[in-house]
Amino acid sequence: APPQPGAAAAEPATEPEERADRLVAEGHDAFRRADYQTALVKWGEACALHEKRFGPDDPQTARHINAIGNAHNKLGQDRQAFEFYSRALDIREKALGPEHPDTARALSNCGIVLHKLGRLEEAL
Repeated sequence: APPQPGAAAAEPATEPEERADRLVAEGHDAFRRADYQTALVKWGEACALHEKRFGPDDPQTARHINAIGNAHNKLGQDRQAFEFYSRALDIREKALGPEHPDTARALSNCGIVLHKLGRLEEAL
């Protein structure tokens, strides 16, 4: 049935939001299949869309950035993984505070990659 005149309609998601959500899901599917390069591409596109809409300091942007770090980590690209993990950590510390579980996970990811890079003093 068509909506009644004057009835409030639910605000639909914007096309970029729907695209970003689709890309995130496709990235997760690729990651589960160990297709880390495809996950990297999908998450990178989703991150760009999200960052454009919500800004570089949004906690959800940090979530996408961290996922990109995960893909780089699985690809053995430790320096790139560290760059993304440290960026996610910086956003999360500012937006969520140092005690938030997401901040702790980002700090752990940085430490793991620093250890793999042989930068043990920094990892502590």
